[in-house]
This record gives sequence, structure tokens and C-alpha cells, in this order.
Amino acid sequence: MIIFFSLCIFALVNFIYFFMFTGIVIGVGEVVDLNRGNGILRMIVKVDLNGFDVGDSVAIDGACLTVVDVIDDYKIVFEVMDESVNRTLIKNYVVGSKVNIEKALKVGDSLDGHFVMGHIDFVGEVFKIDKVGNDIVIGIKVPDLYMKYFAVKGSVAVNGVSLTVTGVESDGFVVNLIPYTFENTDLSYLNVGDFVNVEIDPLARYLDVLLDKRG
Repeated sequence: MIIFFSLCIFALVNFIYFFMFTGIVIGVGEVVDLNRGNGILRMIVKVDLNGFDVGDSVAIDGACLTVVDVIDDYKIVFEVMDESVNRTLIKNYVVGSKVNIEKALKVGDSLDGHFVMGHIDFVGEVFKIDKVGNDIVIGIKVPDLYMKYFAVKGSVAVNGVSLTVTGVESDGFVVNLIPYTFENTDLSYLNVGDFVNVEIDPLARYLDVLLDKRG
């Protein structure tokens, strides 16, 4: 038991050290240029807010990227390796695509969402979009490998947006969005059949590993 709790403390210390975001989107940007070459995708995103600097970590639809250039204050440039492109929604981007933006967390910032690392686990397909009362209900398919990480009232990041799981089905999960969240993120552009970046709750991943070790 002592060893188990020691592992828990070790995991939490590392978790707190490495987390970068909280899933609170600060704006929606637009992809204005895409250029591929030598295994690198150079992507320019136009934003409606400034304050970005070269070297900053920024979550684009939940994927942690590094700013390599800033043009006219309102265009930020990223270079993305093919590995990251192929494993995220970035592979589907075209000029005009809308993307969620979040700056990296800084010491003293408010922790309003949940801990998000900016590492996309899988790209899920939207199988349902309904309006129930004032809520917008979105269902997302999940590969069998990741279904064990989803539970009602658990946390999930969808396109970088911190959300609470409100339902679990045989092949996916469901989230409810209040109108403000829906209207102020790129989730408002979704249709059934579209794809989204999904990051499972990092804490659930740590606990799964610890329980395996304990077993």
C-alpha cells in the first residue's frame, strides 16, 4: 500500500510539472496558409489577439505547437512534423479552417478547466449533434483501445476545449455544451461526420498505469 501511494505521489508530481494547458479557449483563429516540404508543414494562423512571441507554446485545437514566427502581430507561424500532422486533425486542415487557440498556462493563472497536456490521443468522428433545452449535445466515437478512459462526469478535451463527459455509449462518449462554449469555439462549425482532436484526462491515464503496476 505504501508503495502504491508513493507511486501516486510521484505520478502527480510529474503530472503537475508537465501540464501546459487547462482547456479554456481564448479565441478562434483561421488557417491562412499551409506549405509542406521536407517532412515539415509550415502553417500560418490568423488570430484576433496579439501577445504571441517566438518560442511560445500554443494549443491549436488542443495540439501543443511552438510559435516559430509572428507576422504583423496577428499571424502566428508554426512548423509541424509529419508525425504530428498525421496523428491529429491538422491533416484535415485547409486554408480557411477555423481552429481553437489557447496560450500555455503560466504560474499564477486561473485553473478553470482541467489539466490538458496538448498531446492528442486520437481523432474521433462526430456521430451526433443535438440540441436539448439550452444545451448542445455532441457525441464522439472512440477507438476500443481508449474506451476504458471515459466515465460519466470525467474530463475530456475536444479540440482543446475542456468538457465533462455526460454519457458513455458502446462506441463513444457524449458531452453537453452550454451555448456560450458552443458559440465561442470552433465546435460551432461541426457537423455529423466531422472529426475532432481528443485528449483523454491525463489523470485517468496515470491511474491506469499505476493500477497496472500495482496488479
